[in-house]
Amino acid sequence: MVGARLRGINLSGANLTNAKLKCAVLEDANLTRTNLNNAKLFTANLFEASVNFINFRGANLKDARFFDFMRYFEGVMLEDTTMPDGSIQKE
Repeated sequence: MVGARLRGINLSGANLTNAKLKCAVLEDANLTRTNLNNAKLFTANLFEASVNFINFRGANLKDARFFDFMRYFEGVMLEDTTMPDGSIQKE
């Protein structure tokens, strides 16, 4: 989904394993309980997206834009995830 505009979309419970969301706009999206195993969200815009209980395990979030993102980090699995700062989450 290169450059996809998914503003306000409800992806709750979706399986996006290995998805490539390059430059995607997910503004105000509901991603609760979404599976993003090994997903690549290069330069994705997740402004105000709800990400509670997402499985990001192994996802590459480098260069993703997470405006106000951390306040939605509840029950999120981040093991082996590449974070926006380039670090690898180990817990």
